[in-house]
Amino acid sequence: MRRSRLLYDIRKLEEKDQLHFLNVTVDELGVPADRFPGLREANVRIRLLKVPDEISADFEVDFTAAIPCVRCLNDFEVKLKEKYHLDYVAGRDPNEKSESVNLDPCEIERVYFRGSEIDLSVGVRETIILALPIAPVCKTDCAGLCPVCGRNLNEGACLCRPVKTDLFNSKTEPPRRRITRTPKKK
Repeated sequence: MRRSRLLYDIRKLEEKDQLHFLNVTVDELGVPADRFPGLREANVRIRLLKVPDEISADFEVDFTAAIPCVRCLNDFEVKLKEKYHLDYVAGRDPNEKSESVNLDPCEIERVYFRGSEIDLSVGVRETIILALPIAPVCKTDCAGLCPVCGRNLNEGACLCRPVKTDLFNSKTEPPRRRITRTPKKK
């Protein structure tokens, strides 16, 4: 098995900044290809700084991904760029066996390691995940799908009759329910 380029031997790290540029494939991230289906390759810039008992790592990742539009469900390509910071701390995670943990903000950006290697794929994966939009839209005026027949309305109108709904109008009355009263016992 070939050694991953994202496993970094910290014994090579000196007391000064070291900059690393990599082109990383999804296979090298150690996740199934369907986790990042539209991502082929990412350009990664990693700045490593050795400080006592930890390695400070700044990640900058830019990549192009094909992701589905939340309105019309068609895949579209988007160029993304994101920065992220992690501290690799020597030792064992003090919360390793805890089921539930309340972390301080600085603890969220902390990865624990043992030995002489740190896994930089953790930071690259996190940076990519943070860059992906929550509700991606292929274009601002995407018409989406017809709620009746499912046709992509960007490709043309359908023959369905439009359903008029006004969820935010205060004049809309909720459906009435029949109330039956039971006589009071005396």
